[in-house]
Amino acid sequence: MQYRQFGRTGLTVSRLCLGTMTFGLQTEEAASHRILDTAADAGVNFIDTTKERLFA
Repeated sequence: MQYRQFGRTGLTVSRLCLGTMTFGLQTEEAASHRILDTAADAGVNFIDTTKERLFA
């Protein structure tokens, strides 16, 4: 996994981000847990938990 500095925060985040907007709605809980576990095992530490997207 490749990582980047997150601005000037000192945090290092994975270049890949896991979007979870459909977890609990379209993706059942057990499948959501499997996806999160797989992402973590691959080194993903950047998880987008935004519930909605607002487009201008």
